[in-house]
Amino acid sequence: MSTTVEETEKTETAEETKNELLLDSLEIKGYRCFEHLTIEKLGRVNLIVGKNNVGKTALLEALWILANRGDRKILNEILDKRYELPLSVSYDSYARNQDGVGHLFFGRPRFNESSKNSFFKVGLFNNPDLYIKVERVSYQTTYTIYKTLFRPPTFYIETNGVHNTEIIKFWDKIALTEKKNYVINSLQIILEKISDIDLLVYPEGATERIPLARTIDSSGRIPLKSLGEGMSRVFGIILALVNCQDGIIFIDEIEIGLHYSVLPDVWKLIFKTAKDLNVQVFATTHSKDCVEAFAQIANENDEKDDGMLIRLERHDEKIVAKTINEENLGLAIDYGAEVR
Repeated sequence: MSTTVEETEKTETAEETKNELLLDSLEIKGYRCFEHLTIEKLGRVNLIVGKNNVGKTALLEALWILANRGDRKILNEILDKRYELPLSVSYDSYARNQDGVGHLFFGRPRFNESSKNSFFKVGLFNNPDLYIKVERVSYQTTYTIYKTLFRPPTFYIETNGVHNTEIIKFWDKIALTEKKNYVINSLQIILEKISDIDLLVYPEGATERIPLARTIDSSGRIPLKSLGEGMSRVFGIILALVNCQDGIIFIDEIEIGLHYSVLPDVWKLIFKTAKDLNVQVFATTHSKDCVEAFAQIANENDEKDDGMLIRLERHDEKIVAKTINEENLGLAIDYGAEVR
């Protein structure tokens, strides 16, 4: 059993690609439920919708794989979070046991010595030279990685939000910088009375730092969670955004923990931060309220095609993607077109 890697690299600096969309299109072949999926145009802020079992999370995963240039640790993380990774596999011993990899291929083939070749490929529709290809032949897995861009900072926010250990790490990177003020100002979009925030050990005798806030109507410090569960989720999202400047953020089921009334403000925050810090955003949702809020803020946005809704549909056994930009999305909402 062996693993080989072939790489062809063209060097482009972060400055050269600044303010350009890192992922402007997408083509997927043979990944999970996608036999062949193409999306000819992506936006800066993308919302993925569709019925159950059409591959919303799988689409996020494919984008995450591409953004990370096929990093095998990312493949393991994807398998692990779906409980598809054998217990004997660790992040540092990928080549020793790869039975779980079959879950990533279309049709979930079971590999043995007589298996036919299987592969999946994720790349840019508008740039065929940029793609990640993972091929499995019997017990051998080959990674072909063609790179035309630098590897950007990325972060994947799962349905349970950003773990406190990651929040601490993100906070320490921006402490005593202008980005801390940016985070506080952004949170004020959701709750105006927040005046300051920090991560401190709380309560007395605890071993872990947690987010504490001050408000204009209180002189004491209170746990951010006491201002509503949604505040913790928004805090995690904004911290991830500011720590991924010139990069890409993935958010699975963005509406979880957020009351429908704050969704327009959350999208306003995301659109503003994505533009200010040159971050590309991909999120999924099951919520009609979330789609309507997205459409509202996308239509108020000055930048053309910054907001893109991607609707996945199942046609017989094939899944296809339809894209709707902010102008047409507004019309679709007005006329009651199905967008979920």
